Amino acid sequence: MLISIAVDFRHANVATRERFHLSPERILRLHTTALPAGVRELVAVATCNRSEIYAWTAGHDPASTVAFDDAVDAIARVWMGNRAGAKALLGVAQRRAGLDVARRVLRIATGLESQVMGDGQILGQLRQ
Repeated sequence: MLISIAVDFRHANVATRERFHLSPERILRLHTTALPAGVRELVAVATCNRSEIYAWTAGHDPASTVAFDDAVDAIARVWMGNRAGAKALLGVAQRRAGLDVARRVLRIATGLESQVMGDGQILGQLRQ
């Protein structure tokens, strides 16, 4: 199942985005820590207006809320480094599964989810 966890300018103010920003240290931790159970692949996207993680999990049914919640909780703990931080993150983050994630990535890549509509730099940021 494709899932995502996101903090962006539409749902969080600057201070909140800074608190949960995917800094180089957090991205390194995401890539060097063993993936949480059930998570097979993980991609982090960090820009000035968004921090998002996309993951492919072992579960294939987006309607399975238990598998979804377990994967999201595990990823949030790695992202933040502890349970308290993960709980705070999930209090503000947008969570998506399945086709909603695919649509989201396409909207981001085309600049439709940018603060400046049609921002051409986002595609390059996604490639990184």
